[in-house]
Amino acid sequence: MKVRRAAFTRWMMNLEETVSQSEADFRKTVQKYIVLQIPGAFMVAVLLVVFHYSGYITPSMGLLLFVGWLVKDAVMFRFLRKAYEPGPSHGTDALVGLRAVVVDELAPKGSVRIGSEHWSAIAADSATPLGCGTEVRVVSVDGYTVTVAAEDSSA
Repeated sequence: MKVRRAAFTRWMMNLEETVSQSEADFRKTVQKYIVLQIPGAFMVAVLLVVFHYSGYITPSMGLLLFVGWLVKDAVMFRFLRKAYEPGPSHGTDALVGLRAVVVDELAPKGSVRIGSEHWSAIAADSATPLGCGTEVRVVSVDGYTVTVAAEDSSA
């Protein structure tokens, strides 16, 4: 019974860390989105003030249009959130963790195919050569060369 309670406690602590991390990421995403919407909202406010003083709109109409602009930004966040989330989404950092297929035997140098691209590669375990057709996973990227490790067959 004590073992189950200890395991459950560890599981709950890990869950809390994961939730707090995702909450922190979400807060950062919201803050980034809001900061990037401020210039647009400022320009709309200035434009509405100019329209008011030019006699095109009333103050209440200007306020209504400005609130509508803010509501639009709030609604659009749902669709644009992914673009504002942190993490590698481009560049060579995005290659880490991807699967690749060995094209030229890695002993320890050779080449792999990642998607439709061919990359120079070095085997992480230089003692074991990896033959053509072997599935590997990208461990790191250094310039135009990827370091790969053999894929576990049990996974």
